[in-house]
Amino acid sequence: MMKTGCPPGQSYNPFENRCDIRINHATCNPPFNMKWDRYLLMHNPDLLRYGKLNNKSSEQIFLTHMLNTVSNRVVLIVSDGILANPGYKDYRGNLIKAGFPQAVISLPRKIYRNTGTKTSIIVLDKHPTPAQKEQVFMAIYHDDDVEKKRKYVTVKQEAIDDCLKAYFKFREGGGET
Repeated sequence: MMKTGCPPGQSYNPFENRCDIRINHATCNPPFNMKWDRYLLMHNPDLLRYGKLNNKSSEQIFLTHMLNTVSNRVVLIVSDGILANPGYKDYRGNLIKAGFPQAVISLPRKIYRNTGTKTSIIVLDKHPTPAQKEQVFMAIYHDDDVEKKRKYVTVKQEAIDDCLKAYFKFREGGGET
């Protein structure tokens, strides 16, 4: 970890060479296909905290940056590559060892216009209880959960409500739903 002299509750911002206030919670969509180079790593070694970076992955950099910046919970949309690609195995393993993953919600294909990329919503908690470290909520939206538009699909509100109810029941200790 880089020693920066930042006071407690603040993190080092390598892009502007200053300390910033930490964020409690974040809900975000990473910049897909963002370009980065070695200069970024030289000035921010914390990006390697959970393992080596895979093939210049902007999602992995963004996810790691969020985990380094946010003090409690991160909700992030990621492509399924980061969840299933063998090249991310060690990175995923380090996140699991830390107990961060709390939920994975698989979204249907074509949820975004002009792309069929498969994505999921992941919920990562920086301070899970021991019980929360043992289980991860998983949900999949199926074809009957979506409404087809011209070039994309939307998830029906009823399916979203059902998923949220199941997630909160799970978080309260309801186990499998």
